[in-house]
This record gives sequence, structure tokens and C-alpha cells, in this order.
Amino acid sequence: MVLLGAAAWAVAAAWPSAEADARAGAVLATAAGVGGLLVKSLALRRGVSGALAWAMGLFAARVALWMVAAAWLRAHGGNVAAFTAGFCAVFGLGLFLEVSFLLSASRAQPRGAG
Repeated sequence: MVLLGAAAWAVAAAWPSAEADARAGAVLATAAGVGGLLVKSLALRRGVSGALAWAMGLFAARVALWMVAAAWLRAHGGNVAAFTAGFCAVFGLGLFLEVSFLLSASRAQPRGAG
């Protein structure tokens, strides 16, 4: 997740007029993604179904986080498109990583354990 954030940070330089907004989106999505992975790894100790429930809740929370941040940015004259590009670059690929993490964890558990 951190590598995704670093890659998005580097790619944001391609948008010089709104580099700060794109990087803010990447940093926010990276922080939320790392936090989400930590929560899911703790939830996996109790079972896969609980971790999946957390995954759905955290997905909704990150979408809400994006909505609030984009609205705030728009109100303060920021570039919402650049922010969204930075956020979604990390968020979209991060979802793939998180689902892969949960799938591999579910395969590692014995049948009927979660």
C-alpha cells in the first residue's frame, strides 16, 4: 500500500498545476489504506467473515472520506479532479491488494474456521 502511495506521489508531478492536490489525494488514500489493512489483519484473527464485514464498512468509510475531502477542496478552490485522480489511483489498486490479502488469508485457514 505504501508503494502504491509512493508511485502515485511520483506520478503527481506530471500534473504540475495541481501537483499538491493530486499528492494530497494519494496521501489520504494511502493512510486510509494502511489503516484498513491493519484493521483487517486484526479482524482476520477472529475469522474471515468478520474481516469481510470490516472490508465493506471500510470501503464505505473511504468513499465518504473522499466525498468530504473533495467537497472541502472544492470550497477552498482546489483542483478536485487532480485530488480524485491521486486518491483513486491508490484506492482502486489498493482494493485489489486488500481483496487478494483477504482471499489468501481465507485459503490459509482450515475449512469451517471462519
